[in-house]
Amino acid sequence: LLIDRPHAAAWLPGGGLDLREAAIVASVEPAKKIIEACRKSNELSVEAWIKPTTASQSGPARLVTLSSDPLHRNFTLGHGGDPDELPGEAHRCYFIGRVRTTKTNKNGIPDLPSRNDSVAVDLAHVVYTRSVDGRHHLYVDGIERASEKRPGDFSTWDKGFRLALGDEFTRDRPWQGEFFLVAIFSQALSRDEVVRNFRAGLNSR
Repeated sequence: LLIDRPHAAAWLPGGGLDLREAAIVASVEPAKKIIEACRKSNELSVEAWIKPTTASQSGPARLVTLSSDPLHRNFTLGHGGDPDELPGEAHRCYFIGRVRTTKTNKNGIPDLPSRNDSVAVDLAHVVYTRSVDGRHHLYVDGIERASEKRPGDFSTWDKGFRLALGDEFTRDRPWQGEFFLVAIFSQALSRDEVVRNFRAGLNSR
């Protein structure tokens, strides 16, 4: 992966990448191994240890995306929230998972948002899974924050999409914060596996 604006990012002592300003960290070529493995299994897990700079990041801001632009993707793990809400209004800050199947549109919608209280300006373990039976789950710090069952398979995934962290390829969905780990699996992690990874902590990975 290459950082398009190196001055906007900094490596953290002990490991981790801090995106202090808008920047995209992207593969040069299509992510063929990920695409082929997930199309074969019809399963996906996206796992990340992150620390947002702010709780409200709109777009949704892209944490991890396999896509080409705001309307076309194979999957995205994002961070949503409206920074322009008026004082006194219920503040909406959430993580969101999108995956394209034969039963969604090309943007992976309908998506799966977590509850509005899921985001804090602190280290977080976020996992989005989709199993072959159509079950989607979104976990934050080992706790399930959303789940739904939707049919479909990954046969419509685009083989030309690239992988990126921190923004969409159109540079208009930036996320700011710190990345400590990103892992992508061509299988759906179970609830027990998600909890085990969270309890193991960041330093064990």
